[in-house]
Amino acid sequence: MRAGRPAGAGLDVLPDEPPDPAHPLIRAFASREPWQVGRLLLTPHAAFCSAAGMADLRRKPVETAVAFLRDGRLRNCVNGVAGRR
Repeated sequence: MRAGRPAGAGLDVLPDEPPDPAHPLIRAFASREPWQVGRLLLTPHAAFCSAAGMADLRRKPVETAVAFLRDGRLRNCVNGVAGRR
């Protein structure tokens, strides 16, 4: 990124959670080093940690199971394998 390639990055999952504040990328982000300002987005891998997120964690799997049992298909299947045969 310092050389302009890639033009930007958005990272939600890092090798270590929580990230080490001494890691060069985390330090650059925290100190708003000019080479990354407006080009780097870091978010904690905890987007679900809210009242609405916790409700979704309980509701969505049930909705998915009910839809599969009713229709035999999964709307969120990404590998094309799930379904009645």
